[in-house]
Amino acid sequence: MYAIYARQSVEKKDSISISMQIDLCKSRLPCEETVEVYKDKGYSGTNINRPDFQRMLNDARRGLIRGIIVYKLDRISRSLADFARLWEELEQRKIELFSYSEGLDTKTPMGQMLVKLLIMFAEMEQKTISARIRDNYHARAEKKLPLGGIPPFGYNRDWTENTEESNIVRQCYSRYIAGKSFDRIGRQLGFSGTKAARIIRNPAYVMCSCDVISSLVASGYNLLGSSDDFRDNYGILAIRSEGEHFAAPANHRGFIEPEIWLAAQELINLHKPSSNGGSGNTSWLQGLILCGKCGGSCYIRDNGKGRPYLYITCRGKRNGSCDGLRGIRAETVESLADETMSSEIEKLFIGEKMIINESEHFIDEIEAEILRIIEESKNTDTIRLLSLEHKRELLMRKSAGRIISQQSVKSMWKKLSFSEKKAIARILIKNIIVTEEKTILILR
Repeated sequence: MYAIYARQSVEKKDSISISMQIDLCKSRLPCEETVEVYKDKGYSGTNINRPDFQRMLNDARRGLIRGIIVYKLDRISRSLADFARLWEELEQRKIELFSYSEGLDTKTPMGQMLVKLLIMFAEMEQKTISARIRDNYHARAEKKLPLGGIPPFGYNRDWTENTEESNIVRQCYSRYIAGKSFDRIGRQLGFSGTKAARIIRNPAYVMCSCDVISSLVASGYNLLGSSDDFRDNYGILAIRSEGEHFAAPANHRGFIEPEIWLAAQELINLHKPSSNGGSGNTSWLQGLILCGKCGGSCYIRDNGKGRPYLYITCRGKRNGSCDGLRGIRAETVESLADETMSSEIEKLFIGEKMIINESEHFIDEIEAEILRIIEESKNTDTIRLLSLEHKRELLMRKSAGRIISQQSVKSMWKKLSFSEKKAIARILIKNIIVTEEKTILILR
């Protein structure tokens, strides 16, 4: 059977409703085909944890589905990573994928290439929307306005200390410093180890100090406002947005002493495995760089002397597991990556030339058909001519748009913002391995 999948996150006047999506998709299937409809209303496309979407996947894995049709590809997912994993699974199971709006069929190589491009731009569009929401959130934080949401465990709804809960929070910190694990602390205090970890990591509880601010910055947090906005003994609001961490000054009082909170964070760092989270804001390559000596992850920092140069540092040097890297400047590695990214972006659009040539071929055929009708027919078929002229016009517009795209793509990479470069780098680059002697860039 064929599956029709429809999704709508928010109902708006100018959006395509779920029922309309289903009707349009059905129009592309023969009447005799067996169809099962799957629909999720009120769910975002940023992840695939949607009830009917998961039901469709389960039916596909059971071999009940031979093709999936959607109104538009972003109805499936706006995440390139999620879509790539899903597409790989569909290919393995020989399940076809069709898009009504884009007119794509993944059975063809051309359709496969266009799917990659379209889902990449859908993800960029989602990031642009998220950035607007995040900017508003950050603006409120900088002005110390309420950010919404429920205060963490240990505080009342008005952000005053809840004595009964705050005593439990203090026990979490003291027991963790005494060597207890998150899970054990959770069991002893009657909740999960995950909740214990969340409490101990949260800077909302700490009485702010210069050392706390320095620790947050060193661990990859970006400050909202200047360091003067953070007042001693007041808490700190931690914000995570688009994979990056931000710290904002708060108006509530902290109740965990700075020394205790810092000691707990130091223990967390000692027990934490290396990762490629890339939460820093110093370089668009943050989180992708590995040390060529020990294989551990690297971070980027300044030299501590007020100079503008940034250097790549192995995390293993902190705990003595690696000698570290000496004198590798971040801009040298960024320059190499810049050249590679420009080249890779251009490769993505090579297929556009094929599409342009294909469009020109169809335009030539249509024009030949128009001439044939005019020359051979005594009674000119006006309706047929108008239909052909309409098709010709549409193809010429598409071809012109793609030519413009082809000409501008060479300079596109250079004009991208920091966050856009960072997003695309994570799509195309797997790792960058560095030593004092050489840099190796590994693409996905």
